[in-house]
Formats: sequence, C-alpha cells, structure tokens
Amino acid sequence: MMLREKIDRYLKEILELENSFRQAQGMEMLPLSFFSSSFDILQRLKTGIFEIEEIQLQLMQEHLKNNRNEWLDADETGDAAKSTESEVFEAKVKTTPAVAVLADAFEQKAGNISVNDRFGRKPLNNRLA
Repeated sequence: MMLREKIDRYLKEILELENSFRQAQGMEMLPLSFFSSSFDILQRLKTGIFEIEEIQLQLMQEHLKNNRNEWLDADETGDAAKSTESEVFEAKVKTTPAVAVLADAFEQKAGNISVNDRFGRKPLNNRLA
C-alpha cells in the first residue's frame, strides 16, 4: 500500500475516533463499547505510525544507496582516498539503518558535537547498560 493511501486510512481512523468522542461528549455514562472501540482505533493508529516510519526508513536507505552509486559513477579517477571513503560509506549503508547514517552525517556537520552532547543526554547504548 502506498504511503498516501496509508495516511488517508489513518486519517479516517482519527475521524472515527473524533466522532466517537463527540457522541460521548453529551453522555453521562459511556457504554463499554466506547472504550474497546477507542482502544482498538488507537492501537491501529500506533501500528500505522510504525508502518509509516518503516516505509520512510526504507525510502531513505534506498535514496542513500542510489546517491552512493551516483557518487561512485562520478568518481572514476581512481584516487585511493576517494575509494576508501566510498568503501566506508558503503559499509555504513549496509550495516546501519538510515537513521544512524543520517545522525552520523548530522554529527559531522555540527562540528563533531553529537545531538546527545548538545542536549546533555546519554547515548542510547549507555542508557541501556
């Protein structure tokens, strides 16, 4: 299912939830079905957000891979340093999710100050330990 179709489907879910709340607004006692249907809709929305995120990550990885291929095609000079950088980039794309590659690129652009350092947070791997 395409991204727009998924978003449209989840917007309909949100409208259904809104309508349910509007109907309940004037009631003093809510039927039990209100709660179960609301929880079901919220669960579908939560799952849908994760699906959309996964689609976006896959699209970013494909985009990064295509850009890498374009860079390699443009770089046919045989310079050893450039090929080493290409090999490092290729290894990162193959072994890390797109988010990590983007975070690494952001860190390099920010003058080697990571997002965690900027906001005083511990990196995720340190929080889990």
